[in-house]
Amino acid sequence: MAENIPGVRANEIDRSQPTLRGIDGVPAGVIGTAQQGPAFVPVTVSNFADFEAIFGVIDKVTDKSLFGPVAAQQWLRSANALTYVRVLGAGDAKQRTSDDTVTNGGFTVGNQLPQATGFVGDNAFANDHGDLGRAYFLGAYMSQSAGSTMFSDAGIQILGEDRSHPILRGVLFSPSGTSLTLSCSNAVADNNPSDTDTTESAVGFITGTVNYENGSPKFTMLIKGLKNTSANIITASLDPAEEKSYFATVFNTDPAKIEERGHYLYTHYDVYSDFAVVTGSGLTTSESAEMINKKCSTAYLGGSDSVFLTTGALDRNTLSGDIPNYEGFQTRFDHPRSPFVVSQKFGGTAKELFKIHALSDGVTKSKASDPVGSNTKFKISIENVRKSSDPNNDYGTFDLVVRDFFDQDETSKQIPLEQYRGLSLDPGSDRYIGRIIGDRHTFYDFEQQTGFQKIVIEGKYANRSNLIRVEINADVEAGETETTALPVGFRGLDHLITSGSNPLTAVPDPNLTALSSTLLKNTIEPPVPFRETLLIGSGTVSARAKNSLYWGVQFQRKVKLAKANEDTRSEPTIQSFTKFFPNFYGLNSANMNVSTGSNAGQADASGIVFDCDRFNNNGFTLENLRILTGSGDKADASSTGLKEWRYERAGGVSEDSAGKTRAWTVDDTGDSRVSGVSKFTFPIQGGFDGVNIFDADSANLNEKSAKGEMDDANRGQRSGPTVSSYFRALDVMADKSDVDIQLLAIPGIRQEVVTDQAILKVEDRFDALYIMDVEERDNVNTVVTSSAQKDSVSVSNTVTSFDARNLDTSFAAAYFPDVTMTVAQKSLDSQTKVLREQTTSVVVPPSVAVLGAFSANDRVAFPWFAAAGFSRGALKGVTAVKTKLNEDNLESLNNSKINPIQTFPGSGPVVFGQRTLQQAASALDRVNVRRLLIDIRRSVRQAANQILFEPNREATLARLSARVRPILQNVQQNSGIDRFKVIIDASTTTQADVENNTVRGKIFIQPTRTAEFISLDFVVTNAGVEGI
Repeated sequence: MAENIPGVRANEIDRSQPTLRGIDGVPAGVIGTAQQGPAFVPVTVSNFADFEAIFGVIDKVTDKSLFGPVAAQQWLRSANALTYVRVLGAGDAKQRTSDDTVTNGGFTVGNQLPQATGFVGDNAFANDHGDLGRAYFLGAYMSQSAGSTMFSDAGIQILGEDRSHPILRGVLFSPSGTSLTLSCSNAVADNNPSDTDTTESAVGFITGTVNYENGSPKFTMLIKGLKNTSANIITASLDPAEEKSYFATVFNTDPAKIEERGHYLYTHYDVYSDFAVVTGSGLTTSESAEMINKKCSTAYLGGSDSVFLTTGALDRNTLSGDIPNYEGFQTRFDHPRSPFVVSQKFGGTAKELFKIHALSDGVTKSKASDPVGSNTKFKISIENVRKSSDPNNDYGTFDLVVRDFFDQDETSKQIPLEQYRGLSLDPGSDRYIGRIIGDRHTFYDFEQQTGFQKIVIEGKYANRSNLIRVEINADVEAGETETTALPVGFRGLDHLITSGSNPLTAVPDPNLTALSSTLLKNTIEPPVPFRETLLIGSGTVSARAKNSLYWGVQFQRKVKLAKANEDTRSEPTIQSFTKFFPNFYGLNSANMNVSTGSNAGQADASGIVFDCDRFNNNGFTLENLRILTGSGDKADASSTGLKEWRYERAGGVSEDSAGKTRAWTVDDTGDSRVSGVSKFTFPIQGGFDGVNIFDADSANLNEKSAKGEMDDANRGQRSGPTVSSYFRALDVMADKSDVDIQLLAIPGIRQEVVTDQAILKVEDRFDALYIMDVEERDNVNTVVTSSAQKDSVSVSNTVTSFDARNLDTSFAAAYFPDVTMTVAQKSLDSQTKVLREQTTSVVVPPSVAVLGAFSANDRVAFPWFAAAGFSRGALKGVTAVKTKLNEDNLESLNNSKINPIQTFPGSGPVVFGQRTLQQAASALDRVNVRRLLIDIRRSVRQAANQILFEPNREATLARLSARVRPILQNVQQNSGIDRFKVIIDASTTTQADVENNTVRGKIFIQPTRTAEFISLDFVVTNAGVEGI
């Protein structure tokens, strides 16, 4: 707060999801990573259950991540107030550049990665270190199977057409030093994609052979440049039914192993043979021969079936207004959201009503083991859509259910996470969707200039959901949308731009026919799988309609054409559709995005279909349902009638009077049976953590990543993504108008530049103590950044390095060493979806355990009591110290003002020191005294607030003095101070002060010293021990 502005500022940050219980006391502040939750927004909770509801459970703690949540757990064992700031990838934490990228944000496919040294360098697993990697598109020429309308309904193929089409089946990334191609030969052994063999038959080609082995379409991918020759040839199937040999199973799906494996499969799209098959149908023999034989001398096409693997048409990581940059993921974190939910058509046009946003930033996963980048925490169902029956109110009602992503439609197998019943689009209603769910968006605005970035709060209605907020169309909020509008569908999901005249690389041979050379330019994602019927079983006798099934996106696998609703396994393709692809271009530049959406009505250009609804006819509406009617043209929603209901993806459902079928309408929902089956489901998509997924340390924003960034100028140093994220989180925690804390910890982050910044921030606050983890050194004086080094920590080298920093502050206290702690972790049972708790031993930094000690101390005593020693310094849950200390070690640490954690015979580990980092010997070189002054300062400030704007007279000064004295008397009575003196009168507040609207006072205190050194003289005589 500026000095010339009177008063005390406290901006309200609404986090009423969940309803936080009993905030009591001044919080400790913790900065760290988390499984979920808002990023760079301070959130205060009173208990660990509330913390878990917002930031997720502790399901896996390693030396790389999640120390913050464990620290929160320790503090909240005995305290009732914690403020947490979650960090995510924010790049350099500055505004976007003129080309819309964020410097050091996210990742660039194929760039060199940090090596074992922490420095960016050549791929150690590759022979050729020159070429950088690329994004690749794996596809196959496919045609819909007999009886299937998968492609024709989507507008990809004409019904009855005997022709194949290039269908995208996966997106792969290669690291630096390798490139990906396909084998054109049946004889896999003939292909040896080594670094030296550059013949076309050895290195492969854009297109390759598909060989049928026992009915399974097999192909071979070649990885050129990989040292491991036993891993550079991968044969896999295109048939997802062949689970063991399917390419999504065989290919590498761990981004951290991209260099070792030479590739990484980011997304894959499953197409089962009942719906479409790999075929060269429609490609003449001569065209097939041209495409393959001109490049592969040993080629054998095997019936002209073919697979392809190609890149973007431009050089890697190149921006353009006409062609997407498929390698450029250089942006900060983003949260997932749904497409707009739409109404029935009015005048031929559906109205956009609302969309759902996740409250959690970054990727929202159900569990840590879910595929990297998949937003699989939940899905959204709209159900019980019903028109109004009130002649005085045209607004109908509907339900919104937040469901577990992996649950099933069958009622007994649904896992509703949140349910909102009887919602309305009437802004004046108590059941208005905005009022019931909330639309409040609290975020840190990185798009402002440095120095002007701040927390922003948007939205009218407080959030009542733990998981979502609703973005309401302005016309709905203003009451200008038709009053009979109801949610009956959703816009098409965001889709990749891979088709058209420009995006992908063509087959590079001028002698090919025009048809063959442009085939790859029609490459397209498969359509989003929709529920087409409610049928279970087949045949006129055994088939039945299952009214528990939802329309819209089908989240279970469609394996068999005749039994499309009977496989209960989750459909992995939907997970791929939820993943992030670059969509941030266009804010400052005209560069083309990789992914596009929320653009219904956008015109095509250069052969590219941008319109999210028209692309593969991915826009969904219940009005595309063909339903059976009974007497009076009423919808037949009986068990028999529902057997005839069909979803027609292409729309345009016409009335068939002879067959007694027509399109579903909102008017039909006056019948409760129709309303009961008027329901649909859709996912959220696009959550992104903003980190480099190819380096595990960078992805976890941990200490090793921070050190690597500071050591290597190529990683950004102070502008590196890890360092910048912690710097910005410290800015958030240091803002006293938004945050009130008494302690600060950044568990596991020991990098000097970050810890120095933390000290500056608490000194600037003047009301918090920083609990600091010491940077450890091993026996060869190397900074310890991994668990492998923990057994060789050198106390001497650690102390010497620490002393060289010459730290001098009473607002920080350092602790050493790391400890082994029993931590309660929770894992999600994949079958029951019930969280099961188990304990495990984990090595954690000392700040985690020390926070627990401070919390326990404050519960049984006061902040001015020392959280050290055998009574109040005992560490609950700590089973061992990682580095055992001898007497010399203890003396060395004590002399360097590092508080040791030590184990003594007959007791568990205890905090055995309470020094601050102040160099001068005074009362302030003790933690309990600094905490005493922090507590008194806060209490006196609160008392002084009561006289703001009161007349500056002697009576007012006396009132303030009368308010301050009881505070100090209470501290004195509770052994915090021995003596005190308060002077607030005309001697401290002069006439000049009065004229400047200022009150001045002086408080003198004599802190109570702790007994840290006890000397006992005794004499041993024949009569026994004397003098004690």
